[in-house]
Amino acid sequence: MSEITKLKIIYFISYSIYGIVLPFLPIILTEKGLDISAMSFAFIGFGLAAMFTPLIVAHFADRKLPWKLLMSGLLISTGSI
Repeated sequence: MSEITKLKIIYFISYSIYGIVLPFLPIILTEKGLDISAMSFAFIGFGLAAMFTPLIVAHFADRKLPWKLLMSGLLISTGSI
């Protein structure tokens, strides 16, 4: 498997977490009793995680972990949400 294909798979799995959770997050937070201002802080945190998680994952994918182990971890984290 080429390096660019590995990178595409890692980014797809990494961003799929946000695509799965984000549409349902306002409903879940409303059921938990959060108002609009508290919900905005949750979305800010979600956005920051979306910006910085790929940088961390890419660092580990390039230097530290075997790509199969990294993809397994991303799949598990996606499934746990």
